[in-house]
Amino acid sequence: MKSNKKLLSLLALILILPFFVMCVLFIQLNNYKGENIMDFEEGIYHMVRDGKVNPTDSTIKVPIPKRGAYLFDISWDVKDPGFNTGCVIKDGSGKILQCFTAFQYSIPITVTCDEGTSVELFFLVDENDYRDFAKNYMGYADGPSLDSFVNGLAPFETPKDGERHFTFKLNVTELVGAPWILQLLTIAVGAVLVLLLWLALSPEGAEGVGLKERLDEVGHRLSIFICAVMLVQMVVIFLLGNFFADFTNQHGIMLSLILVILSVDLIGFPVTYLACKGVPKQEIPQKKLGIGKFLLFVLMSYGIVLPGAMLGNIVHNLITLPFGGATSAIQTLLMNSDMFWRVLAVGIGAPIFEELVFRKLLIDRTIKYGEFISIFFSGLAFGLFHGNFQQFFFAFGLGMLFAFVYVRTGRIRYTIGLHMVVNMVSSVITVFISQKYNEYGVASSDPAVIQAAMQANPTVALYTVLYSLWNVFLTVLAIAGVIILVVFLAQKRFTLRKQDGEPTRGEALRALFTSKCVWIFLLGTLGMFLVSYLPVFLR
Repeated sequence: MKSNKKLLSLLALILILPFFVMCVLFIQLNNYKGENIMDFEEGIYHMVRDGKVNPTDSTIKVPIPKRGAYLFDISWDVKDPGFNTGCVIKDGSGKILQCFTAFQYSIPITVTCDEGTSVELFFLVDENDYRDFAKNYMGYADGPSLDSFVNGLAPFETPKDGERHFTFKLNVTELVGAPWILQLLTIAVGAVLVLLLWLALSPEGAEGVGLKERLDEVGHRLSIFICAVMLVQMVVIFLLGNFFADFTNQHGIMLSLILVILSVDLIGFPVTYLACKGVPKQEIPQKKLGIGKFLLFVLMSYGIVLPGAMLGNIVHNLITLPFGGATSAIQTLLMNSDMFWRVLAVGIGAPIFEELVFRKLLIDRTIKYGEFISIFFSGLAFGLFHGNFQQFFFAFGLGMLFAFVYVRTGRIRYTIGLHMVVNMVSSVITVFISQKYNEYGVASSDPAVIQAAMQANPTVALYTVLYSLWNVFLTVLAIAGVIILVVFLAQKRFTLRKQDGEPTRGEALRALFTSKCVWIFLLGTLGMFLVSYLPVFLR
């Protein structure tokens, strides 16, 4: 029986990396560019007289051959002094598919459309033009919301009479989804992988096993967690892409956050909790932390986040720049997300369920073998689970800090609270302020232009000042956190307690990195890195 379980674990070890590579192909081919439908470039000369522009609009018909998903790559080139352009993409029935305003901008948009699709351009010169466009195409009604939108674009300057040149480029490409056979095969391999791991579980963990055997048991459970999370995501992406494509294209950002909640919180954690029930655990004596110490750990968290993020960005750029660079997918997701879903997924869900998995379930089952291996393994697993270098270093550091707090207090609510504060500040409040600054801030580095805009519009002034003060505040937090970390280290307040018979650190690390089941988990996290970076290397 034991040999059968070893064989199942070995098969899982062999399958896990191919499964994640298939996930990369699954995701990447869903955005694969097929036939080029249109490559349009037009220079439009505008004549401005008495503050009005002629022509006032322009329509480009797009020869869509059949209903499906298409990539609209749109760019503008406006010679200063210029004016903004309203862009509306409509389908054959006149339904608005996308609508936005831009000046000099380049944007790729995925649209599900059909025959008769058109791109309409409206040249916006003054406040009345913006109001009309916002009401007619963007769903605004007269009131504070419309006033706020228009005022955020102030100040308006009446263009001088004369000729203005505007170049508009539009490239439309059909998007060919991954073949059904690949999608179904990926899901099938993922399901087999999770089944193999589950069947290989021992129903009851032994009380007197050594460190390596216990790490095998814990690594096995973490492997189930990471594979279950990825399998759920593949299944949902398959269903949304093939049966709800229109809804997915319209609500992609919201669905991405819901997918995180579904795969990690609602399915991944319960499955992992059930798998861990048979592994013996050791209760950690509970102690109060106190509000003062809690705040010190909050500051230390920011002393880890800023340097870790800087190091992560350096490594990320070194890896991606030879391939043309890559923007942060998580940052793009957060910056374009709705506040409600961002708070629910990142501010509440992630702190609760990630702490339960990487602190509570992991440390309770390894603390018997020493604080060092529990804290190190907790931090490493947490950092790797993020699946990209931009987050890995600070997540590794935060994971070890949170693990230390849990080991010292035995109360998971403290680490959940610390995690919530970090995520709320960085991924909710900071993102909200940045969104508002991008919406109302002045796209100029000229102090005179910025000052004029702030004087003309209180909303612009509010978010420009708030954005600057908030960045100063975060910098002060990080500096204070680094200082406190250095003081704590100098005073040896992070010294770990030794237990009788505890393996040396070298022995503990050797056991960790020679554990077959830990390597299944490590290869799974390597797969998550491949999901982040392989598309950059292949493009």
